[in-house]
Amino acid sequence: MLEYAEYWLLPQISRADEMQYAESDCHGQPPYLTSAPFQGELYPVKKIGVTIWSHDQGWISYPQEHSSFNNSWTWFDLKITRPAGRDDISKDANLRLETNVHASEDTMCHEIIYRSDQDLRLVQNLEPGDRISIIPRALFPGWTNFVENACIDIYTTPVLI
Repeated sequence: MLEYAEYWLLPQISRADEMQYAESDCHGQPPYLTSAPFQGELYPVKKIGVTIWSHDQGWISYPQEHSSFNNSWTWFDLKITRPAGRDDISKDANLRLETNVHASEDTMCHEIIYRSDQDLRLVQNLEPGDRISIIPRALFPGWTNFVENACIDIYTTPVLI
């Protein structure tokens, strides 16, 4: 009954630091935001909500692409970190969270929801101890990913004692 009512715990983490990520900044840099390790019973994650406020550098030489997602080279990936000794579950998954609108200086709110009942193996296979991170990306010289803030909501099963 509690499952159908979505009576879940909601650990949340957020960050509100304005950061810029050019292509050269996207290799080996720490994530913008990382969750605490998941708690609960086996396969505890029921839903993940990610909210990111961001934009790209705001200019480009192709006006026909402005205000679209076409040929936008700033985006966000989701990273999964597991405790030592566990298999990597992210190698076959599409971990792109969201792409910025092409050539827009206006900050945009990106909201992404992953649910365990959507047949997403990624969410279904998350276990206690796993963590997720938001990784800003930019490709090609001149492209910059401007991040203003982000939040990760992780809905998990209650810890049973």
